Amino acid sequence: MTATTPVFDFPGTTWSAGGRAREVEDTVESGAVLRFPRLAFTLNEDELRFLDPKWAGGRAKSISLL
Repeated sequence: MTATTPVFDFPGTTWSAGGRAREVEDTVESGAVLRFPRLAFTLNEDELRFLDPKWAGGRAKSISLL
């Protein structure tokens, strides 16, 4: 039987130090995976090139481009 890792959506829209920061830490420390559907993450011009599939190599995948 395979164990399933729980995935939780983080409802926040900003990376602020107060409020839900401790909840995020506790969730990750418990072994869960967090998804941030409402949290903006901006890449600068130099980083955009890494979105090209050629960087994945086909053997391992650490990001999902949705």
